[in-house]
Amino acid sequence: MGLDIRFFQYAETVDGPAKGNGGDADVIHNANFAPEQMGQFNQHDSLGEWVRVSGFRGHFRVGSYGSYNDWRKRLSLAILSTPPEAIWSEPERFRGMPMVQLIDFSDCEGIIGPQTCAVLRRQFEFSREKFFVDRNVEQWHYEIYGNFQRAFDIAADTGCVQFC
Repeated sequence: MGLDIRFFQYAETVDGPAKGNGGDADVIHNANFAPEQMGQFNQHDSLGEWVRVSGFRGHFRVGSYGSYNDWRKRLSLAILSTPPEAIWSEPERFRGMPMVQLIDFSDCEGIIGPQTCAVLRRQFEFSREKFFVDRNVEQWHYEIYGNFQRAFDIAADTGCVQFC
C-alpha cells in the first residue's frame, strides 16, 4: 500500500456517481476537498461531492506515505529552507510562498483543483533549478518532482490531480 497520484486533463463537478456521456469520462468521489480548493470549477460556486474527469489521464506511484512525507520535507527544505512542520503549524504565515499549497496538502485530502494546479505548474517550473541543485536531494526525489510537474502541467486550468 502506498500513495498513488492520478491526474486528469478535464474535470467538472456533477451531482452524483452516474457515468458520464460515454467516451473516456469517469466520475470520482471527492469528499476530501481542502477548503482552499472550493469553487475551482467554473460552473459552480463550490465543488460538490463528485467530479467527472475525462481527456488525457495519467498516474504515478509516489511510494509509501512515509516516502511522500520524506519527499515533501526535501521539497520544503530545498525551496523554502523551512521544514514542513513549520508550515503545518503556521500555514497563514507561509501563504503565497512557492510550493506551500502542495506542502500543506495532506496525502489524504483528495483532489487538487484546476486553479491550484495552474499555480503549482508555474511554481514547479520556476523552482526546478533550486530543487535540483540541493545536495541532499536523491535521484528518486528528482523523479517524483518530475512526475508532479507533469501532472500539474496536464491538469492546469481545466483538470485535477487526485491523491489516492
